[in-house]
Amino acid sequence: MPAATAKPTPDFAITVTGRASWVEVIGPRGRVLVAAIVRHGRTLTYRQRPLAVTIGDAGAVRLVLHHHAHSPAGKRGAVLRFTYR
Repeated sequence: MPAATAKPTPDFAITVTGRASWVEVIGPRGRVLVAAIVRHGRTLTYRQRPLAVTIGDAGAVRLVLHHHAHSPAGKRGAVLRFTYR
C-alpha cells in the first residue's frame, strides 16, 4: 500500500473558515488578483510578492504566512490590512 503524501504548507494562503469575508489581494505592479466576497471553504494561494492584502472579517479567515498558520487571523468583524513580502 503506498504511503500517503502530505501536502506541504503553502508559503501564503487565505482560507475562509467563517461564513464569508471580503478579500482583496493586490499583487506586484498594482495588479488586482482578487477583490470579492469569498465564501466558506475557499482557499486562495499566491506565489507573487509583494502582496497588499485587505480582509474584511479577520475572524472568518485562517492565514498561512511564511508556512505558519494563524487561525483566526484576527478578531471577528475586524478589518485586517497588511503587506506580505
